[in-house]
Amino acid sequence: MRKTINKLFLIITVISALLLTTGCDLFIKTNKGQVDQKWYMGLTYEDDNGNDTDYTIGTDGTIAAVALEDGYGDEFGIIKGEEAYLNINTIIKNIDKRFYVDATNNLVMFTDATKTYKTKIGGKTINETENTDYVISFMDGKNCYVNVKFVKKYVDFDYKVVKAQGKSPARIVLKYTSGEKNQMTVKSNIEMRTKADYQNLIKEIIRFYIEKQKAENRQNITLEELYAEWLLYKRDYTSVKAKTIQEYVSEWNRFFKDTELVKMKIGEIKPITLIRFFREATKDRQFTHKRVSNARSVLNGIMSYAIEEEIISHNPVSDVNFKQFTYKPVEVQSDNVFSRDDTHKLLNYLRCIIEPYSLAIQLSFYLFIRVGETKAIRWEDIDYNNRLVYLHRQATCERTLNDDLTFSSRKVKVVNQMKGNTSHGFRKQFLTDEALKILHKAKELNPNGIYVFEPNGEIMTTDSFNRRLKKYCKEAGVPYHSSHKIRFYNASTAFDGNNLTTLSYLMGHSETATTLHYLRNVNKRKNDRLAFQNLGISS
Repeated sequence: MRKTINKLFLIITVISALLLTTGCDLFIKTNKGQVDQKWYMGLTYEDDNGNDTDYTIGTDGTIAAVALEDGYGDEFGIIKGEEAYLNINTIIKNIDKRFYVDATNNLVMFTDATKTYKTKIGGKTINETENTDYVISFMDGKNCYVNVKFVKKYVDFDYKVVKAQGKSPARIVLKYTSGEKNQMTVKSNIEMRTKADYQNLIKEIIRFYIEKQKAENRQNITLEELYAEWLLYKRDYTSVKAKTIQEYVSEWNRFFKDTELVKMKIGEIKPITLIRFFREATKDRQFTHKRVSNARSVLNGIMSYAIEEEIISHNPVSDVNFKQFTYKPVEVQSDNVFSRDDTHKLLNYLRCIIEPYSLAIQLSFYLFIRVGETKAIRWEDIDYNNRLVYLHRQATCERTLNDDLTFSSRKVKVVNQMKGNTSHGFRKQFLTDEALKILHKAKELNPNGIYVFEPNGEIMTTDSFNRRLKKYCKEAGVPYHSSHKIRFYNASTAFDGNNLTTLSYLMGHSETATTLHYLRNVNKRKNDRLAFQNLGISS
């Protein structure tokens, strides 16, 4: 960066010296030592023989220079009687980019946040309903000219038309709400042209090197730097949930943070680089295949973003065969759920504890329900006559990513959207006698609440639910398993070998393959109705 800045100032110094020693002959157009006024105002061009030639138009009217704040426009305007017209390119570059020409349909248009205004080229009507007393636009060859009155209808600016006087050409002076964009006073001396060209040249040089430096910086960006940028991109421009972003950060911290890999430039990371990294990370079988796959997903997302940003052209993650690495064996999951005996023991213990967490835990053993859905049940969702509870919302706990990559404090959010974001999550559940008893106790505790379970008048969080579950498991003398493992127990207990499709619906799964994952030490039953009757403690 320092070398680039030094180069920049060196070039500026050399140019300054040239300007001072040569009288700026490099940059000015003179006629016997005098500035060619019409050339400076953009009203002439240099022909093939090197001669200055006046622009001409194929329509009636007078060519006029367009005065801007810091000089004159690249395109001239045209004055017809009392009407002034600007080249559409002048309007787009200097006034408002929302004007454009539809050459196919012969239209000039302006679009704001709510509506598009159209007018036929050569016409006096806007959107075929609003008439004007002037021609809104016309074509001169391939150039489209638009009346400044039409532009002023939609953009807050002003203008002044200066007719030609003597040797002074006609001008259209643009004025803006931030203050008049003063037209450059054309002086017939070398100083005026020298200053303008000198300033413009310096601006162009600085702009060039800034853009060059930006491009170099993008090529030199490290994995660590792009990761931070990618996280904010995922937050601001995608539908990724806050919880997923938290998981990205967790995987990054577990696998990549403070490693040599993250210090490398993105363009220097090759497939062999990643192979060596993951071979080293997995050699002691510290991570399961699923855990490494999660880390791979984070890395793959960053590299895909790098391609989108044109930093690299190929994703090196796609060339790595992750089957070659060694993984931690997956623990046998058959016993990693509540057993029937432990469930009975826990529920019998909780029967005497009448408080929101105890009741919510108990109800979870009698329904095929997620903890987020349990937290979000409202009294209006209970149909006592038909013994049903309708599930159509969930409570989530979110921590939003801040700009400095920290997370906000945890907030409970109730959404009318189920896990997986599919319609399968919206379902109804049958209420057994035990489930109804639990709801009656909850109503006595919270008769005026909106939600069934509101400890301290607020919706419970998943963490507080699991902390209380752990406490009660310890007190009841049973092994602790998280709230999610209650679903495993319920699915396994209700499965009879033939009711997989029914269970998949009750669990809120879109595929039966997902439900199979939940089955542990299944008991075979014949009656599908027992899918509910066998939950909790059988009556």
